Parts: sequence; C-alpha cells; structure tokens
Amino acid sequence: MPSHLSKASKFLSSAFTLRLAPNPAKYRCSVKLSTMSNGGGAVRFPLSASSTLVIQKGDITKWFIDGSTDAIVNPANERMLGGGGADGAIHRAAGPDLLQACYSVPEVRPGVRCPTGEARITPGFKLPASHVIHTVGPIYRSDSNPEVYLSAAYRLLSVSCCCFFGSLICYS
Repeated sequence: MPSHLSKASKFLSSAFTLRLAPNPAKYRCSVKLSTMSNGGGAVRFPLSASSTLVIQKGDITKWFIDGSTDAIVNPANERMLGGGGADGAIHRAAGPDLLQACYSVPEVRPGVRCPTGEARITPGFKLPASHVIHTVGPIYRSDSNPEVYLSAAYRLLSVSCCCFFGSLICYS
C-alpha cells in the first residue's frame, strides 16, 4: 500500500470505530441490493410515519422518489467545475446551466469555490432533483496531516454520508 494511503487508513481507523452487529439480520443492518431490469435496486427502511431511508443502487442522475427529489449530493472537487465519475455524470446530465451556476459561486481563494469538508448548493437544472449539493471530500497525501481535513466535524455528535470518493480518489 502506498505510504499516503497507509497514513490515511491508519488515521481513519484510529478516528472511527466500526462495530458490526453479531447478527446483522436481527438488527436490520445488513443490506443487499438486487439488480432490477433497469440496472438499479432499492431497499426502503421506514424511520417514522413521515420519513423513510432509501438505499438505492443505480444512476444518481436519474434518481427520484415518488416523482421528485429535493436534492442529490455531488462528490465534487474544490473548483466545482465538473470532473470524472459521479461529478462529471451529474454535470453532463444537468446541462450547461449547472456549470454556469458553479462559475457564479464565489471563490474563497484562487481556484477554490468549495473547500474540503464544506458544501455549496445550486439548482439541479435538467436533473430530476431540484438542487445539487456539492461537497468535497478529503484527499490524503503523504505530506498531509489528515486531522486538518476532518477538523470541521470534531464538534458534531454524528456524521452520516454515502460512499464518496470510494475508489475514484485514493481509496479502493
């Protein structure tokens, strides 16, 4: 394993504890998504009378619940001008207006519209989602101090997210 990945892995394992339930089925923490004919799959977990957690497999640019989606989360880069993976797919599906909206987000420093660990919101344009929440995950380098990248989360009670930057950027 390259040294920068080893350092990131060591930090993440020391910062977070993953607890696996002894009987996943009993605690409903095991999720298996079957592939549907359209390439997607979904599992629904009712949380209350008015909210349901949906874990869906498929193309995020086509995803919606009951005919609409308020927002999708885009694993962006700090420039917010599109890129590869889901970021590029979201920009292509939303059309050129999304790029224009991203250009209109003020830079906080040269070339940076959304610093690592923060988020910005734009309209969804041609997407089924009315909004796109752009967020930037950390990229660990051998000369970096990983604690700095997660410092904004230290005072939070809980943090939940999808598998951002899984294999595209530095992790596999």
